[in-house]
Amino acid sequence: MGIATHNNGNTPRFERRVGDDISMNNVTFSSYLVFKTLSKCKTSRSLDPDGFSTSFAKKLKSTLAYPLAVLFTHIFESGTIPDAWRVAQITPVHKEGVSSSVENYRPVSLTSVMCKVFERIVKEQMLGYLCEHGLITRHQHGFLSHLSTTTELLETLNDWTLALRNKHVVDAIYFDFSKAFDSVVHSKLQIKLQGYGFGGKLHCSLSDFLRNRVQRVVLPEGVSSYGFVTSGVPQGSVLGPLLFLLYINDVVDLFTDGSCIKLYADDVKLYFEIENDSCVVTLQQSIDKFAKWAQTWQLSLSSRKCCHIYALVYMHAKIQLTIISMMLVVLNTVDIVRDLGISTDNKLTFVEHINLIVAKAHRRANQILRCFLSRDNEILFKAFITYVPPILEYSSVVWSPHTVGMINSMESVGSVSLKEIFQRVADARCLRLGSQSEKLSESLTPYLFIFGVALSNIKY
Repeated sequence: MGIATHNNGNTPRFERRVGDDISMNNVTFSSYLVFKTLSKCKTSRSLDPDGFSTSFAKKLKSTLAYPLAVLFTHIFESGTIPDAWRVAQITPVHKEGVSSSVENYRPVSLTSVMCKVFERIVKEQMLGYLCEHGLITRHQHGFLSHLSTTTELLETLNDWTLALRNKHVVDAIYFDFSKAFDSVVHSKLQIKLQGYGFGGKLHCSLSDFLRNRVQRVVLPEGVSSYGFVTSGVPQGSVLGPLLFLLYINDVVDLFTDGSCIKLYADDVKLYFEIENDSCVVTLQQSIDKFAKWAQTWQLSLSSRKCCHIYALVYMHAKIQLTIISMMLVVLNTVDIVRDLGISTDNKLTFVEHINLIVAKAHRRANQILRCFLSRDNEILFKAFITYVPPILEYSSVVWSPHTVGMINSMESVGSVSLKEIFQRVADARCLRLGSQSEKLSESLTPYLFIFGVALSNIKY
């Protein structure tokens, strides 16, 4: 059912980030905004705790726009969220590892569809206010428009290649929070909301939105009893990610001494270009400040999962190995780290990453052949194009292969796996068609050509 972080009673000081004359106290709701929000919702047939689906709401958007606008305005003016909007249904989804271990499951939370429409309107106006006054750090790339894991990785790679040009080594620390989204203390979040200028009825509505929430686990065999959620931002909600960004946003203020920090939601990495021995001392001080900040705001750091990497080692560099610690625990120094889905080594070759994704693409291609009952070449080709290239395309502008061997390894996925799939289809049909086997083999050639064109469009 999640974890609970209880307020330790300490009230940290959080300075106001805007002038006293700047604030956001209200949100407007209109039929047009409701209609536009419903139109943008992703179509889904999943039923929320009230029995409604997004598909149902979208079909009736013209009819629902006005009454929902009136309802949302009344709820916002009262500052009280309906109890039905506080309920969440949790479906556990297996990630990896032993299926009998609870830790290997990721909870997927389903909340009220109508509440999500309300949240989207509030979120858009909150984001407009935050962007207008430059309140969200430019180092945050999570849950924001036009930003992604790729933009975060590209900024990091640019900094590291500049260090390579200067023949400097980069020390990088990867921090890992334990259940960060579930650990947010509501009273401390309210302090930060006030610091960013959110007040009046908006602050009351946001505070009430966090209170008295309940959730239960739903499985095919049955459901669990309801449990109260006493901390954290609501999982599966629209406002939850934005509230977490505001909770962690001020961490960048700690590093003004040459250290650079990059964030993607709760994934935080800190790196420093090492020029002399004093830089190592500064890096250790930055780590200590970050650990103290996390302790102050009651975000638990997992020392076991945090790691240290000499992110860039140019040829013939003489490195003085240093011991990096956090909260009196020595961090593990590694040569390869998993950074937002990309395996990054300390020489920026990305060989390990390319080997991993090529092997995964080959496995996915074989799974298509084993799992699909159909042996129609068009169906198998569409399945291949749908499920295999995304593995090879993800953030390809970051790790683009630069050697003939790497490029050949990438292209082998199409030239080997796809050809094997269609060859088996041809063999199966030849048993029935006999003399038409040559014509069948020729009919598969266009599909191989189309996949070759698709692979060539990958930006590497």
